[in-house]
Amino acid sequence: MVYSAAVPTQIDQSVILEGVYFYGTDETTLGIVLTPACDFEQKKAELIQLCQLRDALDWIAILIQHDWRKLGLLNANGSRIAGPLSVNKTNDLSDKLRSIIGQRFPRYHWLPPLVGSKRPLIADFQSVTSLTQEDLEGAQIVAALESPYREALPTRYAAYMGRVGTPDYPVAHVQEWVDRTIEVLFPPV
Repeated sequence: MVYSAAVPTQIDQSVILEGVYFYGTDETTLGIVLTPACDFEQKKAELIQLCQLRDALDWIAILIQHDWRKLGLLNANGSRIAGPLSVNKTNDLSDKLRSIIGQRFPRYHWLPPLVGSKRPLIADFQSVTSLTQEDLEGAQIVAALESPYREALPTRYAAYMGRVGTPDYPVAHVQEWVDRTIEVLFPPV
């Protein structure tokens, strides 16, 4: 079970709140608490960090418009093509969706639908805010993640924020290493 059976009454790590304002997107939406549980237990949660949750299906449509053009899912006008999709396009899109659902995109964290909903959610680690307890007084607790999902989300957020960008290896070197590895593993007869 991803979500706790009972909705908690206190704000804590991985609690989902409705009515959280995100300044960066100028939206009031669902938010999930990233602040560690120990900060709440030790009364050190002066500012509560939250990540914006979005409707995953709407967000996937935005990704198609911006990041996945090369899949051929847009027409010449930049609008999504009409369905049904060809087998190849369906397979390509399915692979991308499985990657997001399988938590293979560091920026996003997929969550199944909340109880009573049919629409999954996606946490966007680039859309976060920090608010005081007083700022959150109007927000309503709607759900909480159950362990181990409770710990996984803030851990993935920390990994996303802590990543270090490095330059790509030159294409010629990569090809040389690929060729050499194949030659060593599968030597010519």
